Amino acid sequence: MIRTGCNSCHFTTGLPEADSAMLGPDQTNLGAIAGTRREGYTAEEYLREAILEPSAFIVEECPLGPCLQVMPENYGEQLTEEEIDAIVAYLLSLTTDE
Repeated sequence: MIRTGCNSCHFTTGLPEADSAMLGPDQTNLGAIAGTRREGYTAEEYLREAILEPSAFIVEECPLGPCLQVMPENYGEQLTEEEIDAIVAYLLSLTTDE
């Protein structure tokens, strides 16, 4: 998450925050809401698509207003399947549930 720069645009509880971390959607409770983002998608399917094909679905609201598509489109080339699996698993673990 840090090596790929996710925390540069996304606020994620527990990770160092960059000045621009409000540019992308907040990931704090992503594990709980990912399955509600796209009809017919499981949370895991949605997150995998969001990483590999970020233009496929743009979240409407980001902390600073409407979200823009600025996420790199080449994570499928930069990351191994194992790394993508690890990122998806980590994102699924992000919930505010006790």
